[in-house]
Amino acid sequence: MKKILAVAAAAAMTIGLSSCGGQPEEPAPTQTEKADPALLVPDMTYGQSAKLKINTGNLERGTVLTVYAFPVGWDKDKEVDCSNPDAEKTQYTVAGEGVESMVSLRVNMGHNAFVMAGPGFTTECGGEGSMTLRKIEPDLGITLSDGGEDNTVKPGKETEVTVLASGLYESEGATKFPAEVHVNGPYDSIPEATAATCENPKVAMREEVEIKPGIRSNNVRTKIKIPQTGVYFLSVSTDETDVTTAYDSCQTQEKKYITVK
Repeated sequence: MKKILAVAAAAAMTIGLSSCGGQPEEPAPTQTEKADPALLVPDMTYGQSAKLKINTGNLERGTVLTVYAFPVGWDKDKEVDCSNPDAEKTQYTVAGEGVESMVSLRVNMGHNAFVMAGPGFTTECGGEGSMTLRKIEPDLGITLSDGGEDNTVKPGKETEVTVLASGLYESEGATKFPAEVHVNGPYDSIPEATAATCENPKVAMREEVEIKPGIRSNNVRTKIKIPQTGVYFLSVSTDETDVTTAYDSCQTQEKKYITVK
């Protein structure tokens, strides 16, 4: 069984001199080696599917290729089990030599290893350039647990807020990741707080919480204490980590206001 490790193409051309005049001879026809088929895999993917590029190389029209996606988990150095019968797979029929086409395959959270197989060959299981990472794309919200319907609290009162974390499905084995609650203000009124931009808000205080992946949603409670009167709005964000993409609720969700008086 041929194992394809890299795409290679070589061409040789020789120019000789005639023996009787030193004039260049016409170059002799040469054979150019046709490239092996190749599977091009992105380092990272977003969403539930990864898009891969197939270069058919020297394969003839009508050849059927099968592409497999083997789940690896969050440890990219872990040995890939390419005998996993539950691996996702898709088939592609070659349209001609040297054709580039895209195929999509469902992937799991964490690292995924891809293998392409056809008549008489296969790409290397877990080989260099064969893996992609799908990070958790958290959806974080925030709500005020105290304050009544009008979200009003007294200065200096300890107030509970809840970070609502979703988008954590299929993330078993991922490490916990930090998120930061922002209390933005003070502003003189709700319209002024509404007009405040997310790019440069007045951050009165920050409180870090820890989100645990592995379940569909995870609500984390923390307490804040705002000493100064005024109108504030709450937001929650996380930077990009080894297991998550970045997220800022201020950019994506309606502002949550709290009045301190």
